[in-house]
Amino acid sequence: TDRAITGERVRTLTVDSQPEGCVADDEHQRLFVGEEDHAVWVFHAGADQGVSAEQVIAKGENLEADIEGLSLYRRG
Repeated sequence: TDRAITGERVRTLTVDSQPEGCVADDEHQRLFVGEEDHAVWVFHAGADQGVSAEQVIAKGENLEADIEGLSLYRRG
């Protein structure tokens, strides 16, 4: 049996500089991406969605530069 995994690129998501860690929120179909020295962004994860990102938090008082790994924490 051929059990190879295949895929097809349906879109390309980008940030202005170096993307680092990312984490998928399957429940809400979102992809969070850390942009190394700038911010955390969220993309809609559905294949039929657009490619624009919304800024979640920028580097500053509550977020240090050199953003690396990301994870999700659910309350409740």
